[in-house]
Amino acid sequence: MPMLKDGEEITIHRTFQAVPISELPTDFTVRDRTLALPLLDAIRNAQRWMDECLSGHEQCQKNTRTKFYPTRLLELGESTMRIVLTAQKKPSHPYATLSYCWGLNPSFLRLTASNLSRFQEEIPCSELPIAFKEAIYFVKSLSIRYIWIDALCILQSGLGAIEDWRSECIKMQDVYSNCIVNLSLSRAAHPNASCFGGCTPEATLPFEVETTGIYGDGDFAKHTCAVVSWEYYQEALYDQPLGFRAWALQERILSPRVLSFGCGQLFWDCVQCPHASESFPCGLANLSQSFCLTEKAIPSTSDSRILNSTWWRLLEEYINCDLTFPETDKLMALSAVATRMASAMDDVYIAGHFWRTLPLSLNWQVKPPLTLEKRHREIPRRINGSTTVEERQRQNQTPSWSWASMHGPVFIPLLIEPSGDFSLADAEAYTVSPVDERNPAGPIASASLTIKAHCAEIEWTREGPHVLCKSRLLVDGLYILEVNADDPDDKPTDGATFWLAALAEDDWLGMWEGLVLEETDYKGERLYRRRGHYRLYDSQMLERRSSWRDDLRIMFGQEKMALTLI
Repeated sequence: MPMLKDGEEITIHRTFQAVPISELPTDFTVRDRTLALPLLDAIRNAQRWMDECLSGHEQCQKNTRTKFYPTRLLELGESTMRIVLTAQKKPSHPYATLSYCWGLNPSFLRLTASNLSRFQEEIPCSELPIAFKEAIYFVKSLSIRYIWIDALCILQSGLGAIEDWRSECIKMQDVYSNCIVNLSLSRAAHPNASCFGGCTPEATLPFEVETTGIYGDGDFAKHTCAVVSWEYYQEALYDQPLGFRAWALQERILSPRVLSFGCGQLFWDCVQCPHASESFPCGLANLSQSFCLTEKAIPSTSDSRILNSTWWRLLEEYINCDLTFPETDKLMALSAVATRMASAMDDVYIAGHFWRTLPLSLNWQVKPPLTLEKRHREIPRRINGSTTVEERQRQNQTPSWSWASMHGPVFIPLLIEPSGDFSLADAEAYTVSPVDERNPAGPIASASLTIKAHCAEIEWTREGPHVLCKSRLLVDGLYILEVNADDPDDKPTDGATFWLAALAEDDWLGMWEGLVLEETDYKGERLYRRRGHYRLYDSQMLERRSSWRDDLRIMFGQEKMALTLI
């Protein structure tokens, strides 16, 4: 269908699904909303979801009486609010949390070392940004007396602010998992914007259709159906400003209940009733497979396939979100989820990877998948471009072999169940030193990974990379070598040599792929730094040549080489 965008007419293609409302209870009146969210309706719907979850959902964590409370909370009075130190005054009621976008160059009211004492007496509500005022109004309407907002509960500047931030980040897992509900201000791009806005033209909300006379005389002939766009959740919720913020992912995953202010309506998620909205107050029932839906919680299972699948989908979403400070936050903003996943998987988390997925999980690439066209695009770059070991040791440095060393779109192949059938390398050992020992899943001071892999040396020339081996004619004549640098600005010099380390094999394509490594020397020890990813495949594979694997063994050698990656 044609529509105007930035003054130009564009054509948008959508796929719709018709579902009888007997199978999918639908409120079509939401479609009539235009200017703003009707507060009374929204509060009534939110309260109903809360009541049903707290009283009737056996699978959902209640948190009405939690043993954990954040260091500071905002206590909400009739017309006032103040900070309470929970160690001095333990609350007797549950608390809510807030997820929101800070926006660029934030100037709204925040907690500092200089105003902490004053805010313990009273916080001037008139000075709060509009999104905070709306959230507090909504929380009070749900009879919740406390709320945690990071900007007002963590020191943002002044004496002790850095240590306070580090200490509170470590507690983030407990802060969100012990709240009674998380309010997610999806619609607001910054705290000075309202989260109560109406629906935008881009979001196609469900509409009603009578199927009489459309489908003949079958069972589907006489139904009132809800017609739903497969992009409904993407447009009305995920593609709103908060959906692009990396920190918001773990806030959503850790919270037992999430109430989102989306495009013209509320959305609700809990373990037993995920993907509900004011349009679909009971959720999607058994229809969720038709929609592109995000993960809502870490599954309560010991099944490694399910847990691995969840982790890779979360990671795929996370790495395509935005971080204002990727240098410090790339691992930190996912550390709480990683810690929970490590416990669920009974595995060790190492600089963005789980031990049992190594070394196959090193096979990430900077080339983004085409399915992420709506996400914010940036040219991939190495977060820290240090090339020497000495420089790296002086800095907060994620290892080059981790996806977390990159800023911008990264594609990670889903490894639901790592298999030895196509794996060519072995993980041997690792070392890791976190910046803060209290948070081993957080930022890394240094890390190394030792693998064993079949290796081939290449020389970089003006014409491109060439494998250095006695059978070079095999490479130039029958095989195609594709090399993609991790950082487009990190261009090799003419004549430079690198190593190809084989990670995975694709029998159907006749292909090996893996890492492009640069050798460096540190105190007499050979170390290797990742510079990119490669694919080497048989150009004649359509003829199904049976010798391709033997050829590659000749190029790379029969014996595996030990490599310590930094």
